[in-house]
Amino acid sequence: MRFLLRAVATAVTTVAGVLFLLVAALVVVPQLLPDEAIQWLDRQANFALARLQVRSDLDSMAPSGVRTPNPPIGQSGPTQPVTASPEKPQPGEGQIHVGDDWALNQEQLVFKGLNALREHHWMPVLSWDNSVAELARARALEVMDTQWVGRNHTLRRSENLENALKAAGIQAARAGETIAYWLPRGDAVKSPELWRDSPAHQGIILSSQYTEVGVGVVWVERRRHIVLEDPAVAGANPEAVVVAIFRKR
Repeated sequence: MRFLLRAVATAVTTVAGVLFLLVAALVVVPQLLPDEAIQWLDRQANFALARLQVRSDLDSMAPSGVRTPNPPIGQSGPTQPVTASPEKPQPGEGQIHVGDDWALNQEQLVFKGLNALREHHWMPVLSWDNSVAELARARALEVMDTQWVGRNHTLRRSENLENALKAAGIQAARAGETIAYWLPRGDAVKSPELWRDSPAHQGIILSSQYTEVGVGVVWVERRRHIVLEDPAVAGANPEAVVVAIFRKR
């Protein structure tokens, strides 16, 4: 008897099981089982029919490219449509944010931080240059997009700073660049403090040769791994990249 009931319960989830239960409930089972078992089989048959109706309703409502799962056993109501699983995301996928309100605000905070550092060392403050800032954003975007930084800040597309300035039509008697490519998003504003701790970066920030600066900030919602050509550095996994370009006309 237990084996028969277990086989019947398993068959409920299939169309064939529905037909089996209907025949059993109407013809065979009344001759073999007591009234309680007959009532149980009748409930299971009705439940299976309801599941088929739910499945039909969901399939008719689901948009193209969406599949609907079978309702779990024991759940009489419809489930939510489930989008077909996409291909596994490739490394580096995801939107890069540049020029939005948050990024623009961070750029101005970094700019103020750079000038505060210069004032602390009795250096004249730098003026903001929009054209240089646009180039800084483009360079920051390139770092995040290509996920690569070569020696001496050579990038995949725009190459070194000198070539990038020429390509952008920006004249400069002297130019320098600092890049922060290891930052959590919330630490973008701390770039001047981090650069200060590097003698090479501090030398650029405090140089008396520069009179203007532009800052670019980009960010992503999911960290990206950036490969650094310098073998002394393993790499970086930032949420934000900050680029500051200094120049003297």
